Amino acid sequence: ARIRLFFRCFWTIPLFFLLLFVSLEAAGLAASFLAGQETRILLIYGWAAWKLLLGLGLFALISIPLGGYRIPRRAVFYGHNALLLVILDVFIAAWADICFIPFFTGAFLLVFLGSRITSAIPVSLCAVSAPFYGFTAGIFSILSGYGGLGTFLLSSRPAPTALMILVVLPFVLLFKRAINLHRREKAPLLRRLLPFFILSGLALILGMILWIESCSKPG
Repeated sequence: ARIRLFFRCFWTIPLFFLLLFVSLEAAGLAASFLAGQETRILLIYGWAAWKLLLGLGLFALISIPLGGYRIPRRAVFYGHNALLLVILDVFIAAWADICFIPFFTGAFLLVFLGSRITSAIPVSLCAVSAPFYGFTAGIFSILSGYGGLGTFLLSSRPAPTALMILVVLPFVLLFKRAINLHRREKAPLLRRLLPFFILSGLALILGMILWIESCSKPG
């Protein structure tokens, strides 16, 4: 039954990939334009993170009108695919730099838990916590003085955007699983927290812009 479910709903994954690609490409063009010829490692990663956050925000806005269409609402489908993709992320991390493996192994454990647990609130906690391992990998790159990855991710070329999507898509799917579990349980928590998440995301994007601008000033 789960195999049939996978093939019946698989079209959702390319759809999400396409929407994320359009969103991140648009965000990448804006970030590349604003960053200009920036060479400082900290600011390069700052603009790359800004690209990711803005892209995810655009993806969320684009996804809202799709709620009325036949988007699968089977939480198990999103959990299994999130787990498969995060395993792929571990291999990507090993290919990029073996030092990234511990960070993505931590993300894998949280996604694994989120894909097995059937209660909405614990899955939501896993979905919110798992991406922080990716951010810690970025912090590790900054502290190591390796700016090549940040420059690569900041680029608006298709290859860096596709790589970024492969990294973040498991977390998007796990968050989608959490949303569907909340709907199934008729839990009002996510509905109450959604404005908080939106406002926090906007505040974070604005804060990053102000931080980057302050760091860009000489002296």
